[in-house]
Amino acid sequence: MRPFIERFVDRVLDYLGFPGDTRNLSRVQLLELMDEANAGIFESLLRVALPESTFSYAEATITLQADVWFYRLPPNCRTILGLERRDTNGAVIAKLHTRSHYDGSRECGHVEVLSGVRGFRLHREYAPTSDEEWTLKYLRGPGVLHYAEVEEWKDNFLVGSPPSADAGELVRQDDYYNGLILRVYDADNGAAPQEREVVGYQAGTNTFLLRHAWDRVSASAYYEVCPCLPYPQDSLIAAEAALPLLISRDQQDKARMVQAVRKRMLETAFAWVAENVADRAPARIIRPGPLDNMPMGDREWETV
Repeated sequence: MRPFIERFVDRVLDYLGFPGDTRNLSRVQLLELMDEANAGIFESLLRVALPESTFSYAEATITLQADVWFYRLPPNCRTILGLERRDTNGAVIAKLHTRSHYDGSRECGHVEVLSGVRGFRLHREYAPTSDEEWTLKYLRGPGVLHYAEVEEWKDNFLVGSPPSADAGELVRQDDYYNGLILRVYDADNGAAPQEREVVGYQAGTNTFLLRHAWDRVSASAYYEVCPCLPYPQDSLIAAEAALPLLISRDQQDKARMVQAVRKRMLETAFAWVAENVADRAPARIIRPGPLDNMPMGDREWETV
Protein backbone atom coordinates (compact mmCIF):
# COMPACT_ATOMS: atom_id res chain seq x y z
CA MET A 1 0.00 0.00 0.00
CA ARG A 2 1.24 3.48 -0.87
CA PRO A 3 0.82 6.53 1.39
CA PHE A 4 -2.63 8.07 1.29
CA ILE A 5 -1.37 11.40 -0.06
CA GLU A 6 0.21 9.72 -3.10
CA ARG A 7 -2.94 7.73 -3.79
CA PHE A 8 -5.05 10.89 -3.37
CA VAL A 9 -3.01 12.95 -5.86
CA ASP A 10 -3.05 10.20 -8.49
CA ARG A 11 -6.80 9.66 -8.08
CA VAL A 12 -7.61 13.36 -8.44
CA LEU A 13 -5.48 13.62 -11.60
CA ASP A 14 -7.26 10.56 -12.98
CA TYR A 15 -10.61 12.24 -12.38
CA LEU A 16 -9.42 15.41 -14.11
CA GLY A 17 -8.32 13.43 -17.16
CA PHE A 18 -5.68 14.80 -19.52
CA PRO A 19 -2.54 16.54 -18.19
CA GLY A 20 -3.82 19.83 -19.60
CA ASP A 21 -6.63 19.74 -17.05
CA THR A 22 -4.11 20.32 -14.28
CA ARG A 23 -3.28 23.84 -15.48
CA ASN A 24 -2.61 26.30 -12.68
CA LEU A 25 -2.95 23.47 -10.17
CA SER A 26 0.19 22.78 -8.14
CA ARG A 27 0.75 19.89 -5.74
CA VAL A 28 0.57 22.34 -2.84
CA GLN A 29 -2.92 23.36 -3.99
CA LEU A 30 -3.88 19.69 -4.26
CA LEU A 31 -2.78 19.11 -0.67
CA GLU A 32 -4.85 22.11 0.46
CA LEU A 33 -7.88 20.64 -1.32
CA MET A 34 -7.13 17.31 0.35
CA ASP A 35 -7.25 18.81 3.85
CA GLU A 36 -10.46 20.68 3.03
CA ALA A 37 -12.12 17.53 1.66
CA ASN A 38 -10.95 15.44 4.62
CA ALA A 39 -12.38 18.01 7.06
CA GLY A 40 -15.69 18.23 5.18
CA ILE A 41 -16.15 14.46 5.15
CA PHE A 42 -15.21 14.32 8.84
CA GLU A 43 -18.05 16.73 9.65
CA SER A 44 -20.49 14.68 7.57
CA LEU A 45 -19.51 11.49 9.35
CA LEU A 46 -20.00 13.15 12.74
CA ARG A 47 -23.62 13.82 11.87
CA VAL A 48 -24.34 10.14 11.20
CA ALA A 49 -22.36 8.73 14.12
CA LEU A 50 -24.52 7.06 16.74
CA PRO A 51 -24.85 8.67 20.20
CA GLU A 52 -22.47 6.05 21.62
CA SER A 53 -19.83 6.82 19.02
CA THR A 54 -16.26 7.67 19.96
CA PHE A 55 -15.48 8.62 16.36
CA SER A 56 -13.52 11.76 17.36
CA TYR A 57 -12.56 10.84 20.93
CA ALA A 58 -9.17 11.95 22.27
CA GLU A 59 -7.33 12.42 25.56
CA ALA A 60 -4.63 14.77 26.82
CA THR A 61 -2.76 15.19 30.11
CA ILE A 62 -3.53 18.41 32.03
CA THR A 63 -1.48 19.33 35.11
CA LEU A 64 -3.63 21.20 37.63
CA GLN A 65 -1.63 23.51 39.90
CA ALA A 66 -2.27 25.30 43.17
CA ASP A 67 -3.72 28.81 42.75
CA VAL A 68 -3.95 28.41 38.96
CA TRP A 69 -7.52 28.68 37.66
CA PHE A 70 -7.26 29.14 33.89
CA TYR A 71 -5.96 26.41 31.54
CA ARG A 72 -5.59 26.06 27.80
CA LEU A 73 -7.42 23.34 25.91
CA PRO A 74 -5.28 21.09 23.68
CA PRO A 75 -5.13 22.09 20.01
CA ASN A 76 -7.76 20.52 17.78
CA CYS A 77 -10.17 20.26 20.74
CA ARG A 78 -13.83 20.97 19.92
CA THR A 79 -15.88 19.52 22.84
CA ILE A 80 -14.66 18.84 26.37
CA LEU A 81 -16.16 15.75 28.03
CA GLY A 82 -14.59 16.05 31.49
CA LEU A 83 -11.45 15.33 33.48
CA GLU A 84 -10.38 12.13 35.23
CA ARG A 85 -7.59 11.50 37.69
CA ARG A 86 -6.15 8.00 37.35
CA ASP A 87 -3.79 5.91 39.43
CA THR A 88 -0.70 4.15 38.10
CA ASN A 89 -2.84 1.21 36.93
CA GLY A 90 -5.17 3.46 34.95
CA ALA A 91 -8.10 3.17 37.34
CA VAL A 92 -10.20 6.35 37.74
CA ILE A 93 -9.97 7.73 41.29
CA ALA A 94 -11.63 11.14 40.81
CA LYS A 95 -13.64 13.07 38.23
CA LEU A 96 -14.29 16.72 37.43
CA HIS A 97 -17.25 17.65 35.26
CA THR A 98 -18.17 20.76 33.33
CA ARG A 99 -20.96 22.91 34.74
CA SER A 100 -24.02 23.83 32.77
CA HIS A 101 -25.26 27.39 32.37
CA TYR A 102 -28.77 26.21 31.55
CA ASP A 103 -29.93 24.39 34.69
CA GLY A 104 -29.76 27.40 37.01
CA SER A 105 -27.24 25.75 39.33
CA ARG A 106 -23.73 26.90 40.15
CA GLU A 107 -22.81 23.69 41.96
CA CYS A 108 -23.10 21.17 39.13
CA GLY A 109 -19.46 21.11 38.08
CA HIS A 110 -15.93 22.31 38.75
CA VAL A 111 -14.85 23.12 35.18
CA GLU A 112 -16.23 25.93 33.03
CA VAL A 113 -15.34 25.95 29.34
CA LEU A 114 -14.75 29.48 28.04
CA SER A 115 -13.83 28.94 24.38
CA GLY A 116 -11.44 26.98 22.22
CA VAL A 117 -8.92 29.83 22.40
CA ARG A 118 -9.44 30.93 26.03
CA GLY A 119 -9.62 27.34 27.33
CA PHE A 120 -11.36 26.51 30.62
CA ARG A 121 -11.28 27.66 34.22
CA LEU A 122 -11.30 25.63 37.39
CA HIS A 123 -13.75 26.79 40.06
CA ARG A 124 -12.69 27.11 43.66
CA GLU A 125 -14.90 24.23 44.79
CA TYR A 126 -11.93 22.12 43.71
CA ALA A 127 -8.61 23.69 44.64
CA PRO A 128 -5.48 21.49 44.33
CA THR A 129 -2.75 22.19 46.85
CA SER A 130 0.03 20.74 44.67
CA ASP A 131 0.55 19.61 41.07
CA GLU A 132 -1.92 16.93 39.99
CA GLU A 133 -2.01 15.14 36.65
CA TRP A 134 -5.47 14.78 35.18
CA THR A 135 -6.64 13.24 31.91
CA LEU A 136 -8.77 15.56 29.82
CA LYS A 137 -11.36 13.67 27.76
CA TYR A 138 -12.57 15.51 24.68
CA LEU A 139 -13.79 15.28 21.11
CA ARG A 140 -11.30 16.50 18.52
CA GLY A 141 -11.54 17.93 15.04
CA PRO A 142 -10.01 16.50 11.85
CA GLY A 143 -6.23 16.55 11.59
CA VAL A 144 -3.87 17.94 8.97
CA LEU A 145 -2.19 15.06 7.13
CA HIS A 146 1.41 14.24 6.21
CA TYR A 147 3.82 11.34 5.78
CA ALA A 148 7.57 11.06 6.40
CA GLU A 149 10.39 8.70 7.32
CA VAL A 150 10.64 7.20 10.80
CA GLU A 151 13.73 8.24 12.75
CA GLU A 152 13.08 6.00 15.75
CA TRP A 153 10.44 3.33 16.24
CA LYS A 154 10.25 1.47 19.55
CA ASP A 155 7.55 0.11 21.83
CA ASN A 156 4.87 2.76 22.47
CA PHE A 157 6.35 5.70 20.60
CA LEU A 158 7.51 6.86 17.22
CA VAL A 159 9.89 9.71 16.38
CA GLY A 160 9.22 11.13 12.95
CA SER A 161 11.27 13.30 10.63
CA PRO A 162 9.82 16.45 9.04
CA PRO A 163 7.93 15.70 5.81
CA SER A 164 9.16 16.94 2.45
CA ALA A 165 7.47 19.98 0.93
CA ASP A 166 5.10 17.85 -1.15
CA ALA A 167 4.24 15.26 1.55
CA GLY A 168 1.77 17.24 3.63
CA GLU A 169 2.07 19.56 6.62
CA LEU A 170 3.51 18.88 10.07
CA VAL A 171 1.73 20.77 12.87
CA ARG A 172 4.26 21.45 15.62
CA GLN A 173 1.90 21.86 18.57
CA ASP A 174 1.94 19.62 21.61
CA ASP A 175 -0.95 17.13 21.66
CA TYR A 176 -2.22 18.23 18.24
CA TYR A 177 -2.30 14.65 16.92
CA ASN A 178 -4.01 13.10 19.95
CA GLY A 179 -6.81 10.76 18.92
CA LEU A 180 -5.57 10.44 15.33
CA ILE A 181 -4.25 7.22 13.81
CA LEU A 182 -0.66 6.63 12.65
CA ARG A 183 0.02 4.06 9.95
CA VAL A 184 3.57 2.69 9.67
CA TYR A 185 4.94 0.95 6.59
CA ASP A 186 7.77 -1.49 7.28
CA ALA A 187 10.23 -1.12 4.43
CA ASP A 188 12.50 -3.98 5.56
CA ASN A 189 10.21 -6.96 5.17
CA GLY A 190 7.23 -5.60 3.25
CA ALA A 191 4.72 -6.72 5.87
CA ALA A 192 1.23 -5.25 6.19
CA PRO A 193 1.13 -1.71 7.63
CA GLN A 194 0.51 -1.26 11.35
CA GLU A 195 -1.92 1.31 12.77
CA ARG A 196 -1.91 2.79 16.28
CA GLU A 197 -3.81 5.57 18.07
CA VAL A 198 -1.86 8.64 19.19
CA VAL A 199 -2.40 9.56 22.85
CA GLY A 200 0.29 12.24 23.11
CA TYR A 201 2.47 14.35 20.84
CA GLN A 202 5.68 16.19 21.79
CA ALA A 203 6.26 18.89 19.21
CA GLY A 204 9.82 19.69 20.25
CA THR A 205 11.09 16.21 19.38
CA ASN A 206 8.32 15.24 16.92
CA THR A 207 7.51 12.24 19.12
CA PHE A 208 4.18 10.43 18.88
CA LEU A 209 3.13 8.54 22.02
CA LEU A 210 0.85 5.59 21.31
CA ARG A 211 -1.86 3.75 23.23
CA HIS A 212 -0.52 0.31 22.23
CA ALA A 213 2.95 -0.98 21.41
CA TRP A 214 4.02 -2.00 17.92
CA ASP A 215 3.96 -5.68 16.95
CA ARG A 216 7.55 -5.42 15.77
CA VAL A 217 10.30 -2.87 15.32
CA SER A 218 12.18 -2.30 12.07
CA ALA A 219 15.20 -0.19 11.25
CA SER A 220 13.69 1.22 8.05
CA ALA A 221 10.13 2.52 7.84
CA TYR A 222 7.95 5.52 7.08
CA TYR A 223 4.69 6.63 8.65
CA GLU A 224 1.64 8.68 7.79
CA VAL A 225 -1.10 10.49 9.68
CA CYS A 226 -4.26 8.75 8.50
CA PRO A 227 -7.33 10.56 7.14
CA CYS A 228 -10.76 10.31 8.76
CA LEU A 229 -11.64 7.16 6.78
CA PRO A 230 -9.75 3.84 6.65
CA TYR A 231 -8.42 2.22 3.51
CA PRO A 232 -10.03 1.73 0.96
CA GLN A 233 -12.94 4.04 1.96
CA ASP A 234 -10.45 6.93 2.06
CA SER A 235 -10.65 7.16 -1.76
CA LEU A 236 -13.86 9.16 -1.17
CA ILE A 237 -11.68 12.15 -0.27
CA ALA A 238 -10.27 12.32 -3.81
CA ALA A 239 -13.76 12.39 -5.31
CA GLU A 240 -14.78 15.09 -2.84
CA ALA A 241 -11.81 17.25 -3.90
CA ALA A 242 -12.07 16.62 -7.64
CA LEU A 243 -15.78 17.40 -8.00
CA PRO A 244 -15.63 21.20 -7.46
CA LEU A 245 -12.60 21.39 -9.78
CA LEU A 246 -14.56 19.73 -12.57
CA ILE A 247 -17.60 21.92 -12.00
CA SER A 248 -15.52 25.11 -12.00
CA ARG A 249 -13.93 24.08 -15.32
CA ASP A 250 -17.33 23.28 -16.86
CA GLN A 251 -16.49 19.62 -17.41
CA GLN A 252 -20.07 18.48 -16.85
CA ASP A 253 -19.76 14.89 -18.11
CA LYS A 254 -16.80 14.14 -15.88
CA ALA A 255 -18.47 15.95 -12.97
CA ARG A 256 -21.59 13.75 -13.26
CA MET A 257 -19.42 10.65 -13.30
CA VAL A 258 -17.47 11.70 -10.21
CA GLN A 259 -20.68 12.78 -8.47
CA ALA A 260 -22.12 9.29 -8.93
CA VAL A 261 -18.90 7.74 -7.60
CA ARG A 262 -18.91 10.15 -4.65
CA LYS A 263 -22.53 9.30 -3.74
CA ARG A 264 -21.81 5.56 -3.71
CA MET A 265 -18.62 6.02 -1.66
CA LEU A 266 -20.36 8.32 0.81
CA GLU A 267 -23.04 5.70 1.48
CA THR A 268 -20.28 3.16 2.14
CA ALA A 269 -18.55 5.60 4.52
CA PHE A 270 -21.77 6.22 6.45
CA ALA A 271 -22.29 2.47 6.79
CA TRP A 272 -18.72 2.06 8.04
CA VAL A 273 -19.27 4.61 10.81
CA ALA A 274 -22.57 3.07 11.91
CA GLU A 275 -21.22 -0.48 11.94
CA ASN A 276 -17.66 -0.07 13.18
CA VAL A 277 -17.35 3.04 15.32
CA ALA A 278 -20.26 2.91 17.78
CA ASP A 279 -19.79 1.43 21.26
CA ARG A 280 -22.49 -1.10 20.45
CA ALA A 281 -24.07 -2.35 17.25
CA PRO A 282 -27.32 -0.76 16.08
CA ALA A 283 -30.29 -2.15 18.02
CA ARG A 284 -32.09 -3.16 14.84
CA ILE A 285 -29.63 -5.97 14.15
CA ILE A 286 -29.77 -7.49 17.65
CA ARG A 287 -32.77 -9.43 18.90
CA PRO A 288 -33.95 -8.09 22.27
CA GLY A 289 -33.19 -10.28 25.25
CA PRO A 290 -34.61 -10.60 28.78
CA LEU A 291 -32.59 -7.67 30.11
CA ASP A 292 -34.10 -5.43 27.43
CA ASN A 293 -37.62 -6.24 28.60
CA MET A 294 -37.35 -5.87 32.38
CA PRO A 295 -40.83 -5.02 33.75
CA MET A 296 -41.49 -2.28 36.24
CA GLY A 297 -42.18 -3.11 39.89
CA ASP A 298 -41.70 -6.48 41.56
CA ARG A 299 -42.93 -8.75 38.78
CA GLU A 300 -40.88 -11.62 37.43
CA TRP A 301 -38.55 -11.22 34.47
CA GLU A 302 -40.22 -11.35 31.10
CA THR A 303 -38.74 -13.06 28.06
CA VAL A 304 -39.41 -12.75 24.36
